[in-house]
Amino acid sequence: MSDNKLNVIDLHKRYGEHEVLKGVSLQAKAGDVISIIGSSGSGKSTFLRCINFLENRAKARSSQRPKYWSGTG
Repeated sequence: MSDNKLNVIDLHKRYGEHEVLKGVSLQAKAGDVISIIGSSGSGKSTFLRCINFLENRAKARSSQRPKYWSGTG
């Protein structure tokens, strides 16, 4: 069993025809310190909004089935 507290697999987010997140994945265990870096407009804030359930209609997959990401704790 995985001891990950956060699993984001193949996250996609688009605004109309513009895809801003293209298959982003992240796994984090309890106590991990994560830094998200990138240029302006690269999707950092959108990624954080998605994993905090502040954005609607983001799509990710876990195993083989498309669904929303999962987190615990």
